[in-house]
Amino acid sequence: MDSLVSVIGNAAVDPVFREELLKHPVKATDDWGFRLTKGDIMLLKLMFHTDLVPELKQQLEKLGKTLYTKVELAAGPQTAEVSAAGFAPTRCPFRTCMCSVQAPEVYRDKELKDAA
Repeated sequence: MDSLVSVIGNAAVDPVFREELLKHPVKATDDWGFRLTKGDIMLLKLMFHTDLVPELKQQLEKLGKTLYTKVELAAGPQTAEVSAAGFAPTRCPFRTCMCSVQAPEVYRDKELKDAA
């Protein structure tokens, strides 16, 4: 179940992964390297049923926006200091969050185009 929670979190902050997950849930999790149990896969198939995709997409986008907002608020004024010190900024500079799982090579060009 922990892996399934990670899949959902990754879908919230990575639009390329989200798009693929909504189209082909099992393939997307395999492509991105998630190791799901048989029970996780069963739940994944139930959750990402075709009839639910429009609502899921909307909910995942909303969750992503909420997460970004909360991280930025929690970072407060020290964000600029941390960036100046050479550490990664708290706010993700790309729409594909730097904390999300690395996309498979075949999807990286799309990820870069979407970030531009």
